[in-house]
Amino acid sequence: MSHNACFQFVASLSSADSTTRSQAESYLKELLKTPETFITTLVQALQALDEAAPAMLASPANGPSGVFASHQMVFLLFRQKLMKWTYMPSEDREYQIFDSAPEPMQSSLQSFLLQYLSRCPPQTSSLALKACAVAVGCIGKSLISEAEDLPSAMSSYPDLLSTLSSTLLTPTSPPVSRLAAMHALGSGILEGIASHLSSNPTSKFHADFQVQMQSSCLVILTSALNDPHFPVRREAVRATNSLFQMLPTDELRSFFSPLLSTLIATSQAHLTKLHTTPDHHELSVTLLENLIEFVSCCFPIALQHLPAISQMCFIVIRPPSPPDQDLDPVRQLALEMVLTMAECNPSFCRSLSLPSNPPASFSDLLLNSCFTFLLEPCADETTEEWVAAESHTFDAIDIDHAEIGRDALARSITALSASTMIPSTFSRIHTLLNTPSPVHHHAALCSLSCTSHYMTDAHTREQAISATLPFFCPTSPLNPSPQVTFAAIECIAVMSESFTPRIQETHHKQIITALLHHTSKANSPAARIRAAAIGALSTFIELTPASIANSYLDSILGRLVTAVSEGPIMVVEYAVTGIASVASSSRSNFDSYYPAIAPILKNVLASLSVSSAITPETYLLRGKALEALSLLFVAVSDKSICADDMTAVMSATASFDLTIIAPDDPFRTYLIKCWTRIANTAKLAFTPYLPLIMPELIRCMSLDVETGQAPDAKDRYNEDYDDEFYDEDEYEDEDEDQNSDYNVSTITNRNGSRITISTPALEEQAAAVHTTLFLCESLQHHMYPYVEATSKALTQIINSSFHDDLVAYSITTFSELVRCVARSNQRQGVRTILEIFLQSAVLILQNWENQDGSVETVSCTVNAIQHALVYAAFDYSTISLGDYETDVTDLDLNLTESSVTLTAQQVDSLTSVLMSTFDETLQRIAVRVAEAKCSTAMGDYDNHAAEVDRCADADDSELISLIATLFSRIIEMHSSVLLSLSSIKSELIPAALEYTNPHFSAVQRRFSLNILADLLENSIIPSPDVGLKQSFLTEFVPLLKVCLDPADPELCKVAVEASHIIATNVPALADDEMKHKLLAIVNQAPESSKIFRTAQHEASSALNELGIRSL
Repeated sequence: MSHNACFQFVASLSSADSTTRSQAESYLKELLKTPETFITTLVQALQALDEAAPAMLASPANGPSGVFASHQMVFLLFRQKLMKWTYMPSEDREYQIFDSAPEPMQSSLQSFLLQYLSRCPPQTSSLALKACAVAVGCIGKSLISEAEDLPSAMSSYPDLLSTLSSTLLTPTSPPVSRLAAMHALGSGILEGIASHLSSNPTSKFHADFQVQMQSSCLVILTSALNDPHFPVRREAVRATNSLFQMLPTDELRSFFSPLLSTLIATSQAHLTKLHTTPDHHELSVTLLENLIEFVSCCFPIALQHLPAISQMCFIVIRPPSPPDQDLDPVRQLALEMVLTMAECNPSFCRSLSLPSNPPASFSDLLLNSCFTFLLEPCADETTEEWVAAESHTFDAIDIDHAEIGRDALARSITALSASTMIPSTFSRIHTLLNTPSPVHHHAALCSLSCTSHYMTDAHTREQAISATLPFFCPTSPLNPSPQVTFAAIECIAVMSESFTPRIQETHHKQIITALLHHTSKANSPAARIRAAAIGALSTFIELTPASIANSYLDSILGRLVTAVSEGPIMVVEYAVTGIASVASSSRSNFDSYYPAIAPILKNVLASLSVSSAITPETYLLRGKALEALSLLFVAVSDKSICADDMTAVMSATASFDLTIIAPDDPFRTYLIKCWTRIANTAKLAFTPYLPLIMPELIRCMSLDVETGQAPDAKDRYNEDYDDEFYDEDEYEDEDEDQNSDYNVSTITNRNGSRITISTPALEEQAAAVHTTLFLCESLQHHMYPYVEATSKALTQIINSSFHDDLVAYSITTFSELVRCVARSNQRQGVRTILEIFLQSAVLILQNWENQDGSVETVSCTVNAIQHALVYAAFDYSTISLGDYETDVTDLDLNLTESSVTLTAQQVDSLTSVLMSTFDETLQRIAVRVAEAKCSTAMGDYDNHAAEVDRCADADDSELISLIATLFSRIIEMHSSVLLSLSSIKSELIPAALEYTNPHFSAVQRRFSLNILADLLENSIIPSPDVGLKQSFLTEFVPLLKVCLDPADPELCKVAVEASHIIATNVPALADDEMKHKLLAIVNQAPESSKIFRTAQHEASSALNELGIRSL
């Protein structure tokens, strides 16, 4: 392709004409199949563009915008396609863009991009230059990180370090060129070195190379940290922090420690200029953000610098004079910095004293900083505006500073201990309360609300209550401002939970009377105060003893009903929630209140169901109205009085147009929970509504919580061409704003990648799974039409979810689907759903072996497998079709030819994975044993078996017990095929016999003996294979006799049961030793242990089989 044609191709990719652009994109896909052609085309296009640039710049038709656009397209293609393979595992790389090219072309591309970066042609935009820098960095990082050693890595790209150094250290270099070089250095050399050392921790620097690298990086970064161009300094800070965080050990971090000193010095130099140099604010934010990350990840290396960092931050936190709101982000980050230090090393910070006049401790300065924020007044909202506000913003004096100060105070007490912080805090609070300033009163009340749960003695609690009551009691001589009244109500709400039940028993009259007073619009015009009073009243009455609460129900419910009619929406929302809360927590019969309360809530729901009345604010209120009504249905004891209302509510929900509601809107969660409560109340009468709710439940379970969108909601880019051409920094601030939303969280998924999730979507998904589980349990065969779609949604959750509890509920729900199909008498359907279920269950167990998931999730999975096997095999014709309460897992299976059981292959694979799960449990216990050996609390280090038993917690024991129970079911249901399976003969039996030996722990011996006893009864004894039977019994009986030890009642009970089987089926093996041990067990003095008494009874029966009467 000619230079001209290459240039036209690139220009077409950014064409406004969709047909032209589509044709170019199709050609791009073909180019990507041949890396050599792809690289050649882009290089030729860039050369042609350079040749044509002067003429294009002079042409009015093209101008600078056309030149810049074409350059950007070339370098963005380089950056994106190089990145696409650089940051993906080799087995997943779709295009081997660089590796697949011939070696001469690789070297040519390296030189070409690096030269372009250094000479920075005038027609190159900053975006194109950055894309070029990132492409250079991609290649550099790949070469360094994948090399055998660092010297050879650098020699494979010899011009990289020298060219970047020259560009950065030359003052006359264009600022955009220096910035691009800093990008390439950070994403290329520094990240490459860190990546190489992370994957090759034993790699050593050659002595001369070590000095060269340390010197070069230090010189370059020191120069960049002091560069006059702000973006260069910002990139240098990020690159330095990234390097320290990526290095795998403190030893390697120490190697680059001079960089940290330079970074601290740079930070101090810039932060001291905050009040005089406004353009330093953005750099200060970057410095502090990176210091916080660094201290969090690399605390030991940062330890020697903490005094300097903390002193610098405490100076920055001081309020500026005159006030400057532009400094707020910097001051807040400085506070976050010292809080992070306190949380990372509390003991060091408690003992740290900083130079001042007079000298002050770190804890005192931190407390001063918290109160500095608490005491700063808000200039954005007057008292009149605050009273008139009808929004949900409840920050009384300053939405930023008051809340930040309160959170910081709570974190500092948690980090540095209550004994260190509380005395000084209470002293400050007492001083503030004794001043006439409303700002001081508000700060004191905010402090009380966040420290009340640290108050342990009754006298201190009583003082706190007495200090708070005057600020919202109507009979108080004080005349507090509305904001202070609001803060006092919030404070008493917190105390209601922290001081329960004492505060309810001794102060109920004062507090309930005062809160009822403030729920009235006539008494409290401020909607925020009325809403806060309703919320506090609901919290207080929930925790009040029934003997006291019942006397106030009439007054409280009457006021809440009035508040619903008074408005505004914020107050109505709290009142509706309050009604629901009182109804659900009422200890008396709520039936008498229902006729008066239900119509009010139905009216709220009806008024909001009119399309013209629906706004984003009223969606939430409609959800709360549904919640309140459904809680009323649950609260009434006579369900007949609410039957018509339940039908009306379900009809109303059927009229909702869910297509106009965002997929992750919280209203959907309210709706799902409402359906669950109504289903719980209506029982079988809820069946007609399944066609209404199941599509929505399945949609919610299918949500992709990483985006909050259902799987079919794709953007216009398909998977083969999903790259969008945009600059990372251009959208960086927008992304940060979106991620700061409380609806969005960033977590690490199972693959170790950082992902952003939608919290409402996750809550919706969890609520849908819970509701589906309940419906399967309560409606069983009525759920059959929805089994296929539900199983697909559950499989998706189990395969991809990072949330252990959600996975546990999903696999439990899956087992209930097996019952739904079994109760429908669809035998082939049972086989199908059982196979799909087992695939998901085995996946969970295998993931756990790879250190993924919790022991509780695995326990739920093992339990779900047992239930699913029983549901599939049980003959439901033996119980009534309407009997949904019978727990068939406790009944005899009475297997027939029509019973659905596992195939031999399924038993084989399931046995293997269960044994692996058991071994993994033992390994985890062994880790705790090793940790315990390092503690002086452990006594008998030589007795490993005893240590295992001591270190096996309740969760481990439960899991091992569940695995043993599941094995019992498998053996019971598949006895005819067991002995022909390799997993049984080669894995299970040898391991169980081995673990039964006395030198193993009681945990292992009980597990193994249970399995061997079941195998003996169900498979070994009935087996026609005489040789196998004799071989097994020869090894098993001696171990069995050792287990007949009353010292371990649980193990003894299992051993006695196995002895009874021996006595019944092969009495010749019951020798004198076994008989004497059984007699000793029977004749031992009675114990309180029910397990041992059962063992004694079983031993007596075994002796009777042998013709021996016990004493």
